[in-house]
Amino acid sequence: PDAVYNPAFYRKQLHDLIIDLKLQTPVNAVGVSFGGAVVTDFAVHYPALIDKIILIDPVYNFNRKKEPEMIADYKMAIGHQQQADGQLEDFKYPERFAGWVQKYKEQMQYKGFRHALISTIHNYPGQTIISNYHALNKLHKKILLIWGREDKTVPFRHSDSLQQILQVNFFAVNDAGHLPYLEQPLLVNQKIISFLKE
Repeated sequence: PDAVYNPAFYRKQLHDLIIDLKLQTPVNAVGVSFGGAVVTDFAVHYPALIDKIILIDPVYNFNRKKEPEMIADYKMAIGHQQQADGQLEDFKYPERFAGWVQKYKEQMQYKGFRHALISTIHNYPGQTIISNYHALNKLHKKILLIWGREDKTVPFRHSDSLQQILQVNFFAVNDAGHLPYLEQPLLVNQKIISFLKE
């Protein structure tokens, strides 16, 4: 959508999805990477709609150097191949995910793709993410935090920082990068199922 991608925008999208699908609430929510910020923000604003929360290698500090959106758009347009190839950096074993770049390139073809990424970077404040983690902790929700020990995208050291803010059930995943649920699916799925059954 041609819109400003700020916390309120993502929050409304998730709210509308839950309502339009007529999901029985409260729901359990899982947020991966930046999705962790989205799920956390949603839970803070709609606590009655959320039961348990699972955060997988969630974004922690989102303070990127901002350049004018026009320049960012141009750079992303001419550097699209590097951006697609860069998605493999999320894995410890990229060779095991041969089709991953092509899947990302398919998404890049949609009109508004670059705008969505650039607008998010410019309009989703890092301080909002951190303050939402503090606010979430006050809600006393059951939270499972999963983190790949060899994450280069959101380094594992941030798991310690986040645990100083949030009371969580923590699960560190050995031999995995930023997407441990893909690199170690049996371990991660078993932990998720166990957590949801508690």
